[in-house]
Amino acid sequence: KKLNPDFIEFANKQDLVVIGGGNFFELWPENSCNGTSIDLSYMNLKAIECPVFFNSLGVDGGQGVGNQAQKNFKNFFNEIANDDQFFISVRNDGSIAQLQEMGISTARVKCLPDAVFFYKGSDQRSPRSDMSIAINIAMDMPHIRYKDGTGEHFLDSIAEVLKELSSSNHHMQFTLVPHIYSDLIFITRLLERLP
Repeated sequence: KKLNPDFIEFANKQDLVVIGGGNFFELWPENSCNGTSIDLSYMNLKAIECPVFFNSLGVDGGQGVGNQAQKNFKNFFNEIANDDQFFISVRNDGSIAQLQEMGISTARVKCLPDAVFFYKGSDQRSPRSDMSIAINIAMDMPHIRYKDGTGEHFLDSIAEVLKELSSSNHHMQFTLVPHIYSDLIFITRLLERLP
């Protein structure tokens, strides 16, 4: 989508603009002015008068890194990283390593936990549960995530771990968390492997 100019006007009425968390520093968009899935130029961001916080973003080359996207991203990232108006943090999922692999200085970049780690929802554990474990299961890009290209070996392995953990503590509760709709398929395949 193209940038709606009303966004800049809206942003300038705020004390702070927060971008993310999310996987917004994906590096496949060849037609993006900054090489990422948030098509905002440095000049667009400089039109915002308040501080801008890039919150725990993912830098992800998993879907490929186009030559033009990489060039655009390096230029964009160096501009925002060296401007005191912007504070950049990336998430603890290998994003720092991805930046370094691209030859980008990470001296002014903070590494934070994925923002979901700060979620404070209601405690849904039963009174008898000593421990609750949430597991995020991802099915997308299986050819990149999983050695077998399908994730079936991973599901077999995690099913065995869950069986072992639950047999050692019958009050343990597991919450399977999808992050996109296709993950529900993976969760179903995992459930089929459990007693």
